Amino acid sequence: MMLSLRILIPLLVINNIVLAQTAGGHVSGSINKEQLPLVSVVLQKENTTIATTITDKEGLFRFYVSLVHHQTYILRLSLIGYYSKEVSFIYPDTSVLHQLVLEESKKTLAEVTVTGKPPLLMRKSDRTIINIENSALANGFSASEVLQRLPGLWVDNMGNIRLKGNQPVTIMVNDVVQRLDTEELADYLRALKSDEISRIEIIPNPPSEFEAGGSGGIIHIILKKRNKNGWTGSFNTEYRQQADKPYYTTGAMLNHQLNKLYISGSITFVRDTRSITEKTTITYPDLSSFYNFTHRGEKVQRQQYRFAAVYDLSKSQSLSLQSSFSKTNWRQQFFSDEIYKAYQLSYGKATSAKQRILNFTGATLNYSYRPDTLGTILKVIADFSNNTRDDNSEYNKINEDQYKQRQWRAQIPVNTKIFSLQSDYTKIFTPKTLLRSGIKYASISRDNKMVTEDFENASWTLTPDQNNHFLYAENILMLYVSAEQKWRNTTVNAGLRAEQTFSKGNEISSSVTFSRKYFGLFPSVFLMQSLNAEKGTTITASYSRRLTRPALNELNPARIEFGSYTSVSGNPNLQPQYSNHFSLAYQFIKNHSLEAYFVHTNNFIALSANTGTNNSIDYHTENTGTTKQYGIEYSSTISPVKSWTINTSLSAYRSVYSFNEKPYRQTTFYTSSIHTLSFTNIADIDVMADYRSPYIYTNLYTYGNFNIDMGFSKKILKAKAKLRLAFTDIFNTSREKEWTAEKNYSIAFYRKRPTRIIRISFTYQFSSGKKMQAKNIDIGGQEERRRAGN
Repeated sequence: MMLSLRILIPLLVINNIVLAQTAGGHVSGSINKEQLPLVSVVLQKENTTIATTITDKEGLFRFYVSLVHHQTYILRLSLIGYYSKEVSFIYPDTSVLHQLVLEESKKTLAEVTVTGKPPLLMRKSDRTIINIENSALANGFSASEVLQRLPGLWVDNMGNIRLKGNQPVTIMVNDVVQRLDTEELADYLRALKSDEISRIEIIPNPPSEFEAGGSGGIIHIILKKRNKNGWTGSFNTEYRQQADKPYYTTGAMLNHQLNKLYISGSITFVRDTRSITEKTTITYPDLSSFYNFTHRGEKVQRQQYRFAAVYDLSKSQSLSLQSSFSKTNWRQQFFSDEIYKAYQLSYGKATSAKQRILNFTGATLNYSYRPDTLGTILKVIADFSNNTRDDNSEYNKINEDQYKQRQWRAQIPVNTKIFSLQSDYTKIFTPKTLLRSGIKYASISRDNKMVTEDFENASWTLTPDQNNHFLYAENILMLYVSAEQKWRNTTVNAGLRAEQTFSKGNEISSSVTFSRKYFGLFPSVFLMQSLNAEKGTTITASYSRRLTRPALNELNPARIEFGSYTSVSGNPNLQPQYSNHFSLAYQFIKNHSLEAYFVHTNNFIALSANTGTNNSIDYHTENTGTTKQYGIEYSSTISPVKSWTINTSLSAYRSVYSFNEKPYRQTTFYTSSIHTLSFTNIADIDVMADYRSPYIYTNLYTYGNFNIDMGFSKKILKAKAKLRLAFTDIFNTSREKEWTAEKNYSIAFYRKRPTRIIRISFTYQFSSGKKMQAKNIDIGGQEERRRAGN
């Protein structure tokens, strides 16, 4: 490891690597020289457009086209709220592009009618960008619901977000990896409203500047950052009818700038009530069987607060603070009917009540320095979060056989603390020269207890072998360097990332301890060849190596019972899984792309099941061997007429698993289509449909699913407000149906949630005062939060 670090550290200070783009530059505003994202940039030669692009969040843009020496080119810039700008240059002298400044328009928004907006979906060389703001997805959805509607993404029955067939992804929000387990991450995304989101980036093969954790790529959620007036804000409310149960939510956002200080805050409240039905059938090797039918009632109350502040220390330096707090009170009641069939029938009933209280507090401090006007930037980010979860459950089982009757309760408090500190440096020597390097440290600590008691002889007594106190600590050191260069029409991006992990676990109840350390190198290579710049035709190839660390709850050896016939336990001997990703993509006619990919994984982490005492099914996590997945994806954006846009995604992939020395294979198809129709002065209509054929995940077979949504949006009150009526799962076809077969037993599972929903939402936006530019606020520490399972 020390040899590797001696090699890597000098690389971080290399400043003479020859890199390249084609023509490119930087765009800023005229007031505070702030960088301007989403500026429309058009490159023309002799009144003919040869390339178009938009600036990124740092105000940077680049054109991947072949330019002719001594030829005169015209560059046109435009952004709502600013005067358009036109500059000319004679290639290869592009110095005029290094610092382009747009003047703010003197007109107020009330005097301007805005008719244009960015397209819903845009494709870049290494990612797909979905512009949520001002789209059909902007109001009336949670972030989780938005992700389920994006092309190529889907959410499985366990709540895992997957990309490229069946690969789990890492979620980032404003450059911060969310280090939460599946349940915590799902709750976080449910609390995040779509009207707070600017855009979402889907990065299937992340370069080395992104953490190596997560085998399926990265989903980067960028929250709104730009506001044009001194005071801006919004108010939103929504009502849903979920079968016979209601859902309410309301929230507000407010932003203001006072001289060099920019502040922003938001608040959200949710009340959710729903009913769910579940059926489980277990068949055992002796042909006996167990059947369970459960009705579950849920009541959820959630509140979330966010605050952010940015202070400009100088024209080139800024300091920002972002904090958030959320609390969820989740109550569940279960009513079950049970039938056990062996040599005779045995009937029983079970009732249980569960309360889960989740508290999340996080704060991020960010310093940024821009030493030049080319886009060079140094960032230092410190992030801390404290996440607690308290589960309190009580079970009561009544059976004809008095020996099968039982009453017990469980308390499971969990506390997870995460700290991260990182520094990232991006050096842009010229629009053709780019170098990135960085270092990061992350620390995770967890305290997990479980107390189980049985009610016997009119008193509560501790249940043998059902009590646990588990402590876990993990420290990760990360370094990376990457470079990019272009020769004529060929672009090459190469990088190397190193990550050293130290971990310790202590199961106090049984005096079992473990510690491990592992070091990994994670190279990435990206190549792009422009075949026809005018038509947007390119071919790209990429390779990256990634890892997936065990979730924290998967390392806890505690055994948790869910009724008398099901339990789950962790595995402290789990090792990380490593994946190699290969892809080849072809983009043509600007808005069409075709990609083939292959993923090979070692030490694959999967959930296995065994038969326990009294025919119970005991689930546990283990490293199962190797997996392979290969597939092909097609996506397109077309507009048959001016007011009608269609985004289509088609994919097919084959999964091959080796699980308990038995092969499992399945070919799966997926398609989705989003239609948006805009009728000026009337309404906007959106229709979303998707279908997935059956798929497998190790030995778990999941049946196919089909879903159609429709919505109507209307701007009112001089376009300051939006009213939306939407219908989810119109034909009520969405359900969860699974089947598992292993070691001569089988498990059939069915769950129906209230998916056919009618919703109506109202959003009102207001602004007043002096014009301003909202600030970029970066936060750091997300991958640790994603893994922080409770």
